[in-house]
Amino acid sequence: MSCTINIAKVRTTGGLKVLYNADHFQQDHLLELLGEDPLQLFSDAELICETGNARSYRLPLDDHHVFAKIYKPRKWHRNMINRIDPACFAAFKAGIRLYCADTPTPLPLFAVAGHTPSSQGFCQILCTQFCNNTQTLDQAIREAKPALRNIIFSELAYLLAEFHGKGFYSNHLRSANILVREKKDGSRAYWFIDLDRMKYVFGFNSHVFIRTVSRALFEFFDELPADQQQYLLQQCFNAGLKQNIFKRPSDIDGFLKRVQAQIRARR
Repeated sequence: MSCTINIAKVRTTGGLKVLYNADHFQQDHLLELLGEDPLQLFSDAELICETGNARSYRLPLDDHHVFAKIYKPRKWHRNMINRIDPACFAAFKAGIRLYCADTPTPLPLFAVAGHTPSSQGFCQILCTQFCNNTQTLDQAIREAKPALRNIIFSELAYLLAEFHGKGFYSNHLRSANILVREKKDGSRAYWFIDLDRMKYVFGFNSHVFIRTVSRALFEFFDELPADQQQYLLQQCFNAGLKQNIFKRPSDIDGFLKRVQAQIRARR
């Protein structure tokens, strides 16, 4: 890892468990911000999106904006697991590990788990730095013209190969978990976000890389013309070959067959 971030854990006066970035927050100040009910922070928050599992917000905090996610209560067995090992804590730790491995991801700030006075069921909150002026990967690809798409495909391929080469894999990886922002010079910055089911794998395992590629592509792959599908998969294979994930160029036939089969299975 290229950096070290100090992580601390504390309980609020209301009994909530808090995991936080001790290099960013003083404990007393963070506890003051959270108060008895951290959900009160969201009174002036802007809802960004809502899924079946969570609501995501642009949250004003300490004179700037941060990203905050409130996990929705789950079925009773999942709630029991979250009481022991909260998903927001797993996402916080995964973000720290990605950040310290120089894998682009917003800096994790804090995670909160427990019962609050205003929550219905078990409450979980994750807070990270906010990435301004971004799109999700699938949005960026749908809006891009063919020439720009090919550039994005090449950049995405090497992004996924580096992610895998550093030993990372996530069951939650999808195009909505990759943010894209165009810079002033026309180049693009990418971030992995919200990967709360991380696994750490042997970096040269081609089977895991194939799963990573299929997860990242399945939401938009079928919308692409056949020639762009072929180009994208070729770029992913080339990036994997350069990272020594594949041993020889002839491995591409098996790669194409398995990625396409996994994409079909995820529809």
